[in-house]
Amino acid sequence: MEKEIFLETAQRIGDRLVDSAIWSDGSCTWNVMAPDRENPELKKAKRELARGSVYQGTAGIALFLNELSKYSDNKAEILKTAEGAVKYAIEEGEKLPNNSFGFHSGRIGIAYASVLFALASGKDEYLKSAEELLLPLKGNEDKDYGWDVIGGAAGAIPALLVINEHLENDLTFTIAVSLGENLIKKANMEPTGWSWGGGNTNIRNLCGLAHGASGVGHAFIELYNYTGLSKYLYAAEQAFLYERQFFNEESNNWPDFRYSELSEYIYEERIEELKEELKKGNLPPYKDKYMYAWCHGSPGIALSRLRAYEITGLDVYKKEAELAVEGTKRSLANGTNYSLCHGIGGNCEALIYAGEILEDQNALRMTEEFAEKGIEEYEAQNKPWACGTMGGISDPSLMLGEAGIGYFLLRLYSKDVDSVLVVQPSKKERIVSSKGGLIELRESYTNTYFSRTKEYLELTGGELLFKGLPDTNEMICKKESDVELLYKNIQRYIDSLSEDDKNKIEDFFQLEKEKYLQTLHIEDFTEEFRNSLVKKEVEQIDWSNSVLQLSKTSKLIEQKCNLTDWLENAGNGKPKGPCEDEQHYLLFKQNNHYYLKKLNPFLALLFNNIQQPTEFENLVSKIKSSLESEISTDELREFIKQQLKVSYEADLILVTEK
Repeated sequence: MEKEIFLETAQRIGDRLVDSAIWSDGSCTWNVMAPDRENPELKKAKRELARGSVYQGTAGIALFLNELSKYSDNKAEILKTAEGAVKYAIEEGEKLPNNSFGFHSGRIGIAYASVLFALASGKDEYLKSAEELLLPLKGNEDKDYGWDVIGGAAGAIPALLVINEHLENDLTFTIAVSLGENLIKKANMEPTGWSWGGGNTNIRNLCGLAHGASGVGHAFIELYNYTGLSKYLYAAEQAFLYERQFFNEESNNWPDFRYSELSEYIYEERIEELKEELKKGNLPPYKDKYMYAWCHGSPGIALSRLRAYEITGLDVYKKEAELAVEGTKRSLANGTNYSLCHGIGGNCEALIYAGEILEDQNALRMTEEFAEKGIEEYEAQNKPWACGTMGGISDPSLMLGEAGIGYFLLRLYSKDVDSVLVVQPSKKERIVSSKGGLIELRESYTNTYFSRTKEYLELTGGELLFKGLPDTNEMICKKESDVELLYKNIQRYIDSLSEDDKNKIEDFFQLEKEKYLQTLHIEDFTEEFRNSLVKKEVEQIDWSNSVLQLSKTSKLIEQKCNLTDWLENAGNGKPKGPCEDEQHYLLFKQNNHYYLKKLNPFLALLFNNIQQPTEFENLVSKIKSSLESEISTDELREFIKQQLKVSYEADLILVTEK
């Protein structure tokens, strides 16, 4: 079958979009199938007017029509409808808040569609409209709470860099860089790589392109390519390193960490029912699962690694791309719809790109075969295409419906059609890297875990991780982060010392060592949320009838020397030896991070006495006997109770009733 069939089918889809547009005052929209959020338990879609977004709105449909107009015999009508869609999108975009940075859901995606329409139609006034839509975003980059490809900086940055090529000022470049810096600040700098997100229903921060580390990694790769700053390549590598640890060889895929059984209760607002299920222990546990889609899994991850390889030429990204492409190939036969977001069309984009970058002709043949199969099954039979909506109901949108299917077919028809799933600024030539900011970024990362130990080693002549900055290729670790390497170097240095010196340094090191090791053991980000739902209110606790114990995620640590005072004095050229001054710290977990808190003598005594389960009255008696104060037992009991209440609300202790 000749490639003309792909254009002909895309043209028919375009004609249907032209015919089904709903016009008003020179702008147009369409009916789309959106989830019924008023009745979420039904898990059905209902018909409503599209908004202005790229994902399921008029801006996304305009992106397809813009591209189709370059090849269509019906160019005038196609562009007229595209203009109506862009006008509607701009009107909707102006209503969005000044921190709506999303490519798929916010102002930037609408501006992107406006710019591409200006290029397709020659109507430069839409360049001005795009700029006006973006101006309110400047200065609000730190308020981007979306962060991911769908709703935030990860999707916004590549699009902003594309727009920057067509505006006469650096507005979008400035916003893109600010968003990149904010992404670095917001990174969850885990010992094994960087991730983003949070939320209450993901076992871990997500892998993948739409909502995971790959999407952020791609944004940093584009910033690196555009600026030449190696710190952005470093940030991208940390995102990819985070995902690397979870790769499953059997499935050629990365896990989907969404805890679906938990999130359904939240989505359907059945919180009280969820609490009861948790109390009974009836909530099904999370089980490893793997999705093969642009949004989650190997197809989207393949796109990020292919682009990283195209820009850097680094073999590690080529190998990961090949693995992800292989996983994508295996998944195609199980596709149930042809959408870009989570259907065959989106999965095929990874194979089209692999054909371009890896010269994988088999991948290209597979995409053509599946496109032909879809044309025969749907278009030739005059049946609505199976879309990515609930129930697969036909939809006109880009990411869930026929506009996206048409875009997929155009990608097969011509290599000149740019990908809409991995947005790429045109600057593709190899660049000369600048190391500006890289040393500071690496130092900041390692200081997250070992700042005091590093300071101590500097003052005592110990060896540190960085003797010189490695070349870019050496910087791309395959299995270990700088934090992991530094931990091993510190431990190796300590082991090389005499017994006396070793004991002294280990005393200093133990606080940050314990924080590091405990952070490595965090495996379930939903645990705190689930526990909070079944936790008894502090006012309901009968303290006199309670048994107390440090929580499983809290640990009392004794330090023989006062490291804080010693570092301050040593920095001023005062004492050369550590101060013998016993200190107590509490290591505790909150919001899936570990923290260290120095304890006053009373709290140290309190926590020391509840390292093992202890009855409340027994605790009062033990503390009373340890104090030299003349405080009465009743006053002490009340004071202890107040301290326990604060500790309980902070999840530092467990309380059970006898």
